[in-house]
Amino acid sequence: MAHENDAVRGGCIFAHFFEVTPRDLISDGLYNDLAVGCHAEPHRQASIALLAQALGATKQTAQSRVRRVTALARTTQPRGSAQMSQIV
Repeated sequence: MAHENDAVRGGCIFAHFFEVTPRDLISDGLYNDLAVGCHAEPHRQASIALLAQALGATKQTAQSRVRRVTALARTTQPRGSAQMSQIV
């Protein structure tokens, strides 16, 4: 679970969840796997990286995605280009 702490982004303190969550859900372990906090700057990038890691991201998968997007950007023609007009 991601928890936004930055008030500018609509976040709130984590304790608020315990105040508004029904007791039976808390007792059943809803918050056993604690949320990863998403903090405001200067800690924003670090907290987003920790959230990504908690969701299964790895440095290898992130680099792989960047390579794919970069390769796609090189091969994609802008709308209205000569090659695109010939295809349509």
